Amino acid sequence: NMCVCVCVCAQRDFIFVRYHRYIFDETEVQREGEKKDPKKTELGVKARLQELGPRFTLKLRWLQQGSFDTLHGEYEWLHRRGEMDGRRKFHL
Repeated sequence: NMCVCVCVCAQRDFIFVRYHRYIFDETEVQREGEKKDPKKTELGVKARLQELGPRFTLKLRWLQQGSFDTLHGEYEWLHRRGEMDGRRKFHL
């Protein structure tokens, strides 16, 4: 059994996108303090996470106010060279 999921994380004016899948494995579970008896073994499910590709990162270039219009739209913030060098102020 498998389940695929997408992880989206916004951090420091970047958006990170990763693909993962959950893999469920059935294993024999032995209870503590009991001797190994093939008649009394139970099946348990273990889940593990595996990262798949492709993974990518989006960098913030501008924030626009209102509807999306690149020609006549009003920009709240534009990326300027050297402005994002500091790690104290984030815009996203």
